[in-house]
Amino acid sequence: MMSMLGLSLAIGLLIDDSVVVRENIYRHMERGMPPLLAARKGTSEIALAVMATTFTVVAVFVPVAFTGGIVGRMFRQFGLTVAAAVLVSLVVSFTLDPMLSARLTQTIDPDHHARRRKNPFYRPIILVLEWIDDVYKNILEFALNHRITVVVLAFAAFVGSISLVSLMGTEANGRGDQGEFTVNVELAPGTALSETDRLTQQVETWCAPSPRWWTSPPRLAPRRWSTRQNSA
Repeated sequence: MMSMLGLSLAIGLLIDDSVVVRENIYRHMERGMPPLLAARKGTSEIALAVMATTFTVVAVFVPVAFTGGIVGRMFRQFGLTVAAAVLVSLVVSFTLDPMLSARLTQTIDPDHHARRRKNPFYRPIILVLEWIDDVYKNILEFALNHRITVVVLAFAAFVGSISLVSLMGTEANGRGDQGEFTVNVELAPGTALSETDRLTQQVETWCAPSPRWWTSPPRLAPRRWSTRQNSA
């Protein structure tokens, strides 16, 4: 189950490397470069950035697999699955993607974009992508012209996220409402087990009339940290 969870989470991570490599290759092809040369140059230019991204993800998830205790046993398969998946994605983006781009992609004509804009199917898509590009340029221009404001907003978001930690749970398995309760009776040190048994039966007699009382398996035993005190 944890392996499937890791693969489900890694689906978005697996295509990141290939998308970055493919986009850079396509950028060179748009400038008139042949597919084979574009694949070689585009992959070599972006190799360091792709490796840094992949190894960052590996550095985050591999330590999860070696966490101790119950949490480590639960998430061992999860961490190793995600780390192995992104490493395979790195290999694919450096081998299979450039090869397919060089062998299967056709050379892009200089008037490629002009013909696409006249196509009734591609024109709305191109207009939406150009609008997104313009919005991104405006946001980037604002961020570069108001650097202090951006830093203050980032710091405020960081502080605000830390303040939310108190609202988050910290248990591996949260306490769920199981619809039951337990009655514990502790007696003074030195109380005999027969007396403990008698008082336990008395407590059961008090609880029995309640409609919420379903079953009562009593257990008499001394406390683990004190052999002189009985509990029920």
